[in-house]
Amino acid sequence: MTDFRMLSDADHSWLEVTPGDCKDIGLSREDFTPYSYEGVSRWFLDEDQDVPTFNAAFKARHGRGIAVEFVNVAGQRSPIRLMPSLRAQRGRSQTHKGELIWG
Repeated sequence: MTDFRMLSDADHSWLEVTPGDCKDIGLSREDFTPYSYEGVSRWFLDEDQDVPTFNAAFKARHGRGIAVEFVNVAGQRSPIRLMPSLRAQRGRSQTHKGELIWG
């Protein structure tokens, strides 16, 4: 059984979730670091800091950790890196790891 997808490029991985998935386990964008990104209807949580936060809340709610499918999304640089940070202020830009992120 797979609950979520873990998308990766050559250097990093992100857990793909919906805002509703987070709300269901009591989390909001404020619970995550600027290293997670926001797509149109999905959030992509940073593997190092935010996936453990999500997994702990999921386990507390469902009694087990998440099950993931690993998917390589790009050869060198994932388009996820071009998305706005979950923590970026709307209408302002934020520099993240040398990239310009538009809020």
